[in-house]
Amino acid sequence: PLTITARDAVRYLSASNRVVFDGNCVASAEKKDPNVAHAFTLSAPRFALDLAEDANAPAARKAAGKAITLTRFSTAGGQASIKVVRRQAGGLVLGWTRVLASELEYEAASKLFTARGPEGELRLNNAQVAQRQTDPNAFGFDQPCYAFLRGFDELVFASDTNRIVVAAKSRLILIDYIPVVGGKYGQHIRGDAGHLDLT
Repeated sequence: PLTITARDAVRYLSASNRVVFDGNCVASAEKKDPNVAHAFTLSAPRFALDLAEDANAPAARKAAGKAITLTRFSTAGGQASIKVVRRQAGGLVLGWTRVLASELEYEAASKLFTARGPEGELRLNNAQVAQRQTDPNAFGFDQPCYAFLRGFDELVFASDTNRIVVAAKSRLILIDYIPVVGGKYGQHIRGDAGHLDLT
């Protein structure tokens, strides 16, 4: 379930099946897999949720009027952020990701999460994840590392493929990447790019 709080107002627009939350909005949700739990926290001045009837819901839920699903989530009105904290069973924090942007959007049908700048920022702490590649110096967000991307115009994350595409139009994205090798900081890598495609 998704829990949302808003300081000023909540409005339901029946013509468009949209719910709008205004004023210091905060949304939280949790997704649990057998070995890892993901805690999501979003914040922005305004949220808009587009809803629809869930065609796959059991008949009893439909009859009770509880067969509603989220089709689209978006923010507006100023800086927005999303933070995802990953925990192992037992509570050990494996890492976290935080995105700061002017707008955040999630499309349920395509499972695409989009963050729009200007001056978007991604911060990643994967220091506790297990080493997956044989080369401990391999560049990748699925490796133990700290990473920072600054100055993007758009970041798109496909949740079904774990693919991240980051782009900037009029300037370069600044990149800081610090691998963690054997529990110690590796070589700090700095760079810039106009486009990144990461998996």
